[in-house]
Parts: sequence; C-alpha cells; structure tokens
Amino acid sequence: MPEDMLSVETLSRRLQRLERQHRRLRRMGGAGVLLLAGALLTGAMKPLADVDARMVRIVGDHGHVLATFDKDGLLFHDGNGKVQAVLRGDGLSFHDANEKPRAVLSGDALSFHDGNDKLQATLAGARLLLYDAAFKPLAGLAVNAQGIGSLVLSEAAGNELRLTKAGAGLALSDASNQVVWSTRR
Repeated sequence: MPEDMLSVETLSRRLQRLERQHRRLRRMGGAGVLLLAGALLTGAMKPLADVDARMVRIVGDHGHVLATFDKDGLLFHDGNGKVQAVLRGDGLSFHDANEKPRAVLSGDALSFHDGNDKLQATLAGARLLLYDAAFKPLAGLAVNAQGIGSLVLSEAAGNELRLTKAGAGLALSDASNQVVWSTRR
C-alpha cells in the first residue's frame, strides 16, 4: 500500500476528532446564539414599537427587523429583513440570501444543502455521508459500535468500493451489494 494513502485507523481517528469538534461547535454555537439573543433583547429595551401576544420583533435603529420571536422560534434577519438563521426547539439552521436552509443542526445530525434544497452532506453520530444531485450516496465514512471503520465510494451505476478494517481488505460490490472482487481470499 502506498505511504500517501490514509489507513483505516488514521481515518477513524480523524473522524473521531471531527465528531468531538462537531459536538464542541454545537455547544459553543448554542451558547453563542443564547448570548446573542440575550444581548439583542437587553439592547432592545428602549420603547418597543411592535409587541403583541403572538410575536416580538426586535427592530434596529433604522427600522430594520433584526429578529422575530414567535411560536415558530427565534428568527434572525439581515438588513433587508430576510431570514438568515432560525433557532427552534428541534434545531438551528443557517440560510442563504434566498432564505433557503444551507446548514441545519437537528438532534445529533448536521446536514448541508445546496441552493435547491438538495441534501449534499450529513454528519450524524459516527457517519459522514456525501450525496449526488439525485440524493444517492457518493461517499461515506463511518465507524460502527465495535469501532470498525469503513470507507465506501459509490458510482451512479451502483457499484461500490468498500474499504473496511474487518478482514483488512478491499472489496468491490455491485448494485445488489454482492462482492464482485476482493483482496480477501
């Protein structure tokens, strides 16, 4: 095996480090959002222009809506009133200039979407999955409960190249997941 190729152990360590960083970023992001919301709310204690029983709007000096808080959650807006981030009971999402969600943190999963709402990548638990435009997996990196790592690369025809620690070999699978070639005997 060439020295420049990553071993499964190295990939597993890198995935575990990425997961730790992801958990830390989630905690810091949640705390940052709460601090930002608190700062916005305390800074907005001037006479409020719009408060009713269903919604609170935080308006900037120039009359632009900065944030709204209603039954759907806390929404942060840009200077043009477009939604840029949403904090709800089920997660946190960041939106593009067209108000489409691009990054969504929900439960234990972080997902990334393109401008057409198509899922591009998901980091959930000990799995990282990358998708094509038709929502078919292109690549996956995972570690199972026993700590066995695997790397799967797929093509449109359904063929897969799998690299796993179990058996320490390479296998090429067809669309029905039958092994058609393997380095194992």
